[in-house]
Amino acid sequence: MRRYSACIEWLFAEEGDSFPDRIRHAHAAGLTDVVIPERNRGDLEDVPEHVREELTFHPVMSLDEVLGFALEPTPSQRHVSV
Repeated sequence: MRRYSACIEWLFAEEGDSFPDRIRHAHAAGLTDVVIPERNRGDLEDVPEHVREELTFHPVMSLDEVLGFALEPTPSQRHVSV
């Protein structure tokens, strides 16, 4: 798993944490890329601007998209220049 990715729907989820709280947790943990559900794209307005500016968000609609961001490619999937 890439160290700089997080799926907010699953990580940092504590009872009562709001979406902006979860984003702030990811930022405080030093993450730079955050995978979020597409349905939460509009909720980014509630995240402080200085936090939004330091993170890259990847809205997704399916688990396949989440895995595409979160997992490293296998050796056979890596492009090798000859």
